[in-house]
Amino acid sequence: MAPRRALPVLAVAYATAFASTGLQLPFTSMAMQRVGFSMTAVGVMWAARSGLGVLGPALWGTLADRRGDARPFAAAALLSGAALLLVLSVVTQVPAAVVVFGLYGLLAGPAGSLLDGLTITALGEHKERFGSWRAVGTLGFGVTSFVGAMLIDRKLVDPLPSHVFPVAALLTGAAGLAVLTLPKLPRPRLGDTRAVLRRLASRDMLGLFATATLLWCSHVGYSAFLAPLALAAGMPEWAIGVSLLGAIVVETLVLRYAWVVLRRYSGRALLLAVTTLAVVRWLALAFAVSPWLFVALHALHGITFGLFFATLVNLIAERAPPEMRQAAQGTIGSSAFGLGGVLGSLVVGGVLDRFGARATWLAMAGIATLALVVAAAALRDATSEKR
Repeated sequence: MAPRRALPVLAVAYATAFASTGLQLPFTSMAMQRVGFSMTAVGVMWAARSGLGVLGPALWGTLADRRGDARPFAAAALLSGAALLLVLSVVTQVPAAVVVFGLYGLLAGPAGSLLDGLTITALGEHKERFGSWRAVGTLGFGVTSFVGAMLIDRKLVDPLPSHVFPVAALLTGAAGLAVLTLPKLPRPRLGDTRAVLRRLASRDMLGLFATATLLWCSHVGYSAFLAPLALAAGMPEWAIGVSLLGAIVVETLVLRYAWVVLRRYSGRALLLAVTTLAVVRWLALAFAVSPWLFVALHALHGITFGLFFATLVNLIAERAPPEMRQAAQGTIGSSAFGLGGVLGSLVVGGVLDRFGARATWLAMAGIATLALVVAAAALRDATSEKR
């Protein structure tokens, strides 16, 4: 009965943790601009967070596997994240902000992959249903990002760090407290840490890592710089909130029913399809002048990220034995997003400062094209078999 009782608690943790992310991703750039940070400085902040986020998931995931219980590590990640967000709310100097954001990536960044691993464990043989539970997190993200954008658009809230980050800290802390109430989930312990390295060094795992890194790198313009990119392109502020809402609605539906697609098509086919769609999305955004076209193109995030993520988590779960589930999910999933986030943050921050919004979207399209080439080559043998 423990797995069945764990799933509703994990849903609460997903909802609150991602509600916090719904404030951080869209509004950190805008908030730090209000205290005098340039887009290049914000890009360095995100790069520090993503860069140290490369290390955290592998370390925390391996420790969780050695213990045979990810609960204390997930709770610690979320509670430490809440504390760091409170510190960030009063920081006004770039070096200090870079350090705090970097520590957030190291300590709190692994929370998502730890929750994913706990959910996969709780689902047991029904791991293809992962997306249905992860969709709760997407809803939490959508509510705070949309409400936040509308409040800012109507001038009811000023997106200052002292306004954004305390609320985000409260939500992150609530997720940590929820994890503390989880029942223990039965699973084997990891005995030989070197076995993890051998499995991660295999061709299929390296192919998944490279594809995930490049594809997420191309999404950083949307995930961390949507507000400044929209305003630089002359879009009204309401388009930011509606874009986020459209993306969340589509992503929730995609995650909810991803198991149907995962049963019908191979992982390789799905990854190639979503990567191709990402290239089209970024190219179209480079030349979009209508706010409604801008909104419609960002609704595709529900597919270019939502379906991609559900496919990635399931492929890792298939290829990693239960005793190394957290290490594999953390290293390939969150670490790929960490490295991809580093590269994307540096590219977006620099290109947006110097060349503007159109050049930024074109750069994202170029990176997504590289992801497509890598996926077509590296995943040919690893994920071609159908379920």
